[in-house]
Amino acid sequence: MELQEIFQEFEVSRRYFPHRAVRAAVSRQEEVTPLLLRDLEAVCAQAESLSKLSGSKTPYRHFFALYLLSQFREERAFSGIVDFFSLPSMYLAGLTSPLPPEFPGRALASTSGGDAEKLRSLAADHACPVFLRGHALDAMKILVAEGDLPREEAIDHFRAFFRGGFVRERSSVWDYLISASVRLHPEELYEDIQAAFDENLVERFFLYPKDVDTFRAISREKVMLHLRRSTPGYIRDCAKEMEGWGSFKAPKDVCSLMSPAAQLFAGKHRRPGANDPCSCGSGRKYKKCCGGS
Repeated sequence: MELQEIFQEFEVSRRYFPHRAVRAAVSRQEEVTPLLLRDLEAVCAQAESLSKLSGSKTPYRHFFALYLLSQFREERAFSGIVDFFSLPSMYLAGLTSPLPPEFPGRALASTSGGDAEKLRSLAADHACPVFLRGHALDAMKILVAEGDLPREEAIDHFRAFFRGGFVRERSSVWDYLISASVRLHPEELYEDIQAAFDENLVERFFLYPKDVDTFRAISREKVMLHLRRSTPGYIRDCAKEMEGWGSFKAPKDVCSLMSPAAQLFAGKHRRPGANDPCSCGSGRKYKKCCGGS
């Protein structure tokens, strides 16, 4: 496929997944990467207008840019991903609807180059949206699960956040921090976690002290094994990740969406086929009777 054909397939949802175009893009990674980076920049620059498009005009190129650049482990995409998820929420709502909730953290991890300092800086940046700072913490957890960051180094970063890195006021960033700490086994940070609960920095519906105690009672080896097995890691296969989206599935036959009674009514009142008995009751084939007039 020519590059133009590939990106035409990525333009909007066509009720089928463009497997051929994705395979072509992967095989021509070096050529398509600059164009994907440009698409990511473009969606940030045109977010207001693009977020208003809907239906068959809903833009999809940026979704392929996000997933393919993550699959390519393209470090130049990291800042673009940060810019994209830092867009005003009124625009993001229309530009992220098919993305699974864990995607930002996985994309950040995939494009970080394994650089925990880059993720730490993002998590500490109070100018960034809180949810994005939280996903930076999730990304550090992913690096540990993937074996690209020693657990002890991640714990040191988390300890610094507990002890002055984060403002001590209730915020969902504390939920992310405690959740990530618990998933790495909370032993060394147990007192810091308890203090956060005591100061009501954590939303109780998100995580309870008893959950922390449950993980603490399990051996570190088992907790880390569970982390490696259960954590969605780097994005490795764009097609596998995206092909199941509802927007890539053909709509069901209209009749199949009807109630049984409505289907029966539709069946009785549909136009007969050429060789069906004529609906007038003559007993002749439709094409030889009313259908032939």
